[in-house]
Formats: sequence, structure tokens, C-alpha cells
Amino acid sequence: MTEETFYEYPGEEEENDTPESIGCWIVGIVTLVVFGILVIIGLFLPPFNLGERIFRDSYAILDAQNNA
Repeated sequence: MTEETFYEYPGEEEENDTPESIGCWIVGIVTLVVFGILVIIGLFLPPFNLGERIFRDSYAILDAQNNA
């Protein structure tokens, strides 16, 4: 009695260096977006505090007593 295989051997598979899916691009883009968000958040926290440097009142507030 001869044993029969339930599958056929496909032969040697070729190695493919190029990715066939978009998965690596998705991971890369998500990584860059998260990195960018963290950098932006970091710029608005001390010691840099870019928000305070940009939106600070750089003019003198005048009133009736301090009228220069």
C-alpha cells in the first residue's frame, strides 16, 4: 500500500526582498505622526514653552496711571 500525500510540494520558493503589502508604510507613517505629535507637545512644555514665547504680551499695558 502506497501512502498518498494530501498536498503537492510547491517546490522551492523564491525570496522576495520587496514587500508585497502596504503594512510597513502604515507602521512608518504612524510612527512619524506619533513622533511629530510628541515633539509638538514637548515644545509647549517647560523649559522651552514655545507657546509662552510666541503668545506672550510683548507690549506695555497702559492705563490711566501708567501712561507713557
